Amino acid sequence: LQQGETSGEWYLVCAMPLTLEAGQYRLVAAYAVGDLQRQLDLQALGAVGLSLGISLLAAGLLLLLVRRLLRPLGALQENARHIAGGNYDHRLDIHSGDELADLAQDMNALAQAVQQRVEQLEQVAEERRVFVGNLAHEMKTPLTSIMGYADLLYLPRQVSEAHRVEYSGMILEEARRLRSLSGKLLELLCVD
Repeated sequence: LQQGETSGEWYLVCAMPLTLEAGQYRLVAAYAVGDLQRQLDLQALGAVGLSLGISLLAAGLLLLLVRRLLRPLGALQENARHIAGGNYDHRLDIHSGDELADLAQDMNALAQAVQQRVEQLEQVAEERRVFVGNLAHEMKTPLTSIMGYADLLYLPRQVSEAHRVEYSGMILEEARRLRSLSGKLLELLCVD
């Protein structure tokens, strides 16, 4: 194919050697193929446009597919944030049948275990609070008795020998009770 120098038109030029009666000649034929070239150019442009359109469509579909495939990862990340924030009752609902679904089930089991452990710790804390309150009350009773009887002995009054023995016996008994309570408390503290 050659482009004409003056007209800008495309020509198909064919040449072939020819021998006739002792002479060498060359047979040259030229055909105008401008219409054919324009059709080829249009087809090439159409092919490029079609390829570009298909590429854009494929990219859009691929983007949608990737977003759909990454959605469970986003849900896993969000659930991890809930658990890290102390919201242990939040559960994932992923039923894809792949590794992400297995991971979601494992995260749900983890959240359940953490939630149960937190509830147990809260219950233990409440039981300790009640125990400390009861112990404080139990220790207050012998201390009040000790202080009362010691006060009777301390005040500048005449106390008979029988009352003095009775009061000091009560002080001793309540002191033993207090020591017993503190020993039980130490035992309980050592058990934990």
